[in-house]
Amino acid sequence: MPKDTYQWHVLLWVPNLIGYLRLLICILGVLCHYQSAHVWFLLLFLTNFALDGIDGYLARQLGQCSTFGAWFDVFVDLIARGFLWVMVDNVSIYQRKVSHIVLVL
Repeated sequence: MPKDTYQWHVLLWVPNLIGYLRLLICILGVLCHYQSAHVWFLLLFLTNFALDGIDGYLARQLGQCSTFGAWFDVFVDLIARGFLWVMVDNVSIYQRKVSHIVLVL
């Protein structure tokens, strides 16, 4: 295969599919937060956190490490972390004490 031809199959590797799922979980988590479904938000956040560790492990075990996957994983991590900080800031508007407890943790 020529060097300048992109290998599109990388987009469908298992670790990258997990990354797409993590993006969906971030969006669902934001929706849960704004619907005051805080237990669901917490469960989705913890699921996202667990999947973050699993995707890297699977990439190595399945031999599916790629430059795209490495960058995509960091991108999803930043999106997830950004959404979490938005949620913490939003809570702090109404419940300052809870926000400070979360920041300490």
